[in-house]
Amino acid sequence: MFDEMIRTPAEIIEHYTSLFDKAEKMANEKSPVFVSLCLHPFAVMEYDPQMEIHKRIIDAAREKKIRLLTYGEVAERI
Repeated sequence: MFDEMIRTPAEIIEHYTSLFDKAEKMANEKSPVFVSLCLHPFAVMEYDPQMEIHKRIIDAAREKKIRLLTYGEVAERI
């Protein structure tokens, strides 16, 4: 659980991009690491109706050359 609540779009983006950094350090060829981006639809409609946070997180992943997968693809792999 978080020590503090994440309240702003910038804090949400920072949280996920820091997870990308941690995942990169943990991953190796035998043991991939997955970072799940799960934003509740009703919450997104309230605080990010244009999906800007979502887009910025995805862009950050792409900049780091992190492969994006659907939940279905993750399920097939594990």
